[in-house]
Amino acid sequence: LHTSKQDLKAGRVKSIMKDRLFDTAPTGNDDDNNNNNQQPDSTLTTPTTFMVLAVHLCGTLSLKAVDMFNENPAVQWFALKPCCLPPMVFVKRKEHFCIGQHEFDAALVCSGGRWKGNVWRGPPRHTLPPKFQAWAQHLFYGVDLGSINNSNDTASNDSHPQETSPEKQGDKCHVEVMVQNDGGYQNAFILAERGASGTTTLAPLAMACNANVTGTDDK
Repeated sequence: LHTSKQDLKAGRVKSIMKDRLFDTAPTGNDDDNNNNNQQPDSTLTTPTTFMVLAVHLCGTLSLKAVDMFNENPAVQWFALKPCCLPPMVFVKRKEHFCIGQHEFDAALVCSGGRWKGNVWRGPPRHTLPPKFQAWAQHLFYGVDLGSINNSNDTASNDSHPQETSPEKQGDKCHVEVMVQNDGGYQNAFILAERGASGTTTLAPLAMACNANVTGTDDK
């Protein structure tokens, strides 16, 4: 297991990681390995895969993390814990966010305000959870597993969307884990794994979440 901690705020980090890491990883193909003058190694008998862990990403950094998963097939596992909402500057510019095949109005998810020490300067905190829930759902919709047909993401009115469709090239789910209390609301986790849908290590969690949402057991 090799790890690499990266600062997504830096403008060229995504393209540098794609060029120097994701696109140059060993494929397990003997001809490719020999052409690169690499010595035979048992670790190259299977394709190299990656996991992207994006924890407490503020604002539009969450969009960059989703793009990193979408644009690099070598990334097999993805875990996103979004944090602060995007600032109002995107609303003033009347922008739309686009991730994968999903596009949405910035006005739906942006908010002003910030912490100064332990004091919140901004709109009342109780008004922010609905915006954060919308933000997390749009991030979920933007995770592109690669599908044979068009996406059929669905969500109930008072729950998180889930997906385990056999048409998808993997599984993804949007779950809530109570890590913040006493007024905290940033408890959304977005998980994805590439592979045959329904057979990934994430599939049991995705199916369990779906059962909780619908109130039925998926047997």
